Amino acid sequence: MTIEEIYQSRRDRQAKLLELRRDAIEQEHPELAELIRQINLANVRIAKAQVFDNVDTQTSELERIELQAKKREYMRANGIDESALKLQYDCALCKDRGVIDEGGQIKNCPCMLKIQETLRKGQPHLNRRLDKENFDSFDLTIFDDKTKYDITGGIYKTELENILEIKNASLRFVHNLGNENTKSLYFYGGVGLGKSFMCSCIAKAAIERGNSVLYFTMHEFVDMMQLYSFDRSIFFERFSMEDYYALENADLLILDDLGSELTNSFVRTSFFNILNSRMINGKKMVISTNLSPDRIAEVYDERISSRVMEYMENYRFVGKNKRW
Repeated sequence: MTIEEIYQSRRDRQAKLLELRRDAIEQEHPELAELIRQINLANVRIAKAQVFDNVDTQTSELERIELQAKKREYMRANGIDESALKLQYDCALCKDRGVIDEGGQIKNCPCMLKIQETLRKGQPHLNRRLDKENFDSFDLTIFDDKTKYDITGGIYKTELENILEIKNASLRFVHNLGNENTKSLYFYGGVGLGKSFMCSCIAKAAIERGNSVLYFTMHEFVDMMQLYSFDRSIFFERFSMEDYYALENADLLILDDLGSELTNSFVRTSFFNILNSRMINGKKMVISTNLSPDRIAEVYDERISSRVMEYMENYRFVGKNKRW
């Protein structure tokens, strides 16, 4: 995700929040909604009058001043903060534009410098991991080429045949990451069969192709969502707003070890919202889990199960545990 996309995401989010606040306030206070409507009409009349220099705008301007005074008085009497009807900003200094005017000189806002540093560093723990786990370090010799496993529907393959198919599918996925017809990937199977390693390979290859990648274990994902919802002070000690926005906007989101977290209604809702949002926006995901696709509905719910079946290609990992 580029810097401009980050700022656009911030502006879009704040515009949506303003719309929601206005709708809620006007629904609760129809008198205020009518005053706002009358002010907007007065503004239109003034704008039209200014096009024609021979039209007197004084009456409309006086009417607007009177209406605005009534609006302020109504809001004061009903304890409504005027800022609730105004656009807010993540950064009040640059108003989410990334630049500021200092005496006629345009400069980068401090918030942009922070974003640039965040993008430069990425996820340090991920960078260290990808130095070791990538397609270049992929060792096919550890996979058995003798024993056949029932992959699905009576299709039998050895460990080696199966992992080669998954590796090739993963390479195609990275190559076609920007293609709207490319489906996301769902890796499932037992412990120690290479699911997380393959996720790392995909992440490394995607980053090298210039894509923005966010990689979380499900524990990290749930931790972020809970802290963002219930404890912002600790959230900002461990994450940034860019991490939060990237859940929806990064070119690729990888969620590793789905099903290992403590699942409750908050987790199911958070997971569904991200899955659904990325599906709608054509953003790709890779999920690894011990849960087969038909068990998703049991652990989560039908909504999530249907999205996984529609949005993702599933690949089963088979064989013996490779963790020694």
